[in-house]
Amino acid sequence: SLPRVLERVAPTIGRGRTLVAITSSLDTSWIGEMLRLKRRDIAAAVLLLDAASFAPAATPPVVPLDVFCGLLADHGIPIHVIDSS
Repeated sequence: SLPRVLERVAPTIGRGRTLVAITSSLDTSWIGEMLRLKRRDIAAAVLLLDAASFAPAATPPVVPLDVFCGLLADHGIPIHVIDSS
């Protein structure tokens, strides 16, 4: 899972570096890991693939894309959404 990957790589990233997560996950559980990185003076940014624009899901995500992006923005994590267009 993405939270586990972030947790495992965190010790290998030095202060003043930047971690860019490239994902389509709208699971809010990994936001906490990104915040832990920020507290360690590691910049965090997200390239979020809008999965629904590539292939509509059978079930909608638990958190809508705009709400998820708002959560990241509220925590000062830069985000760029990449869609199929």
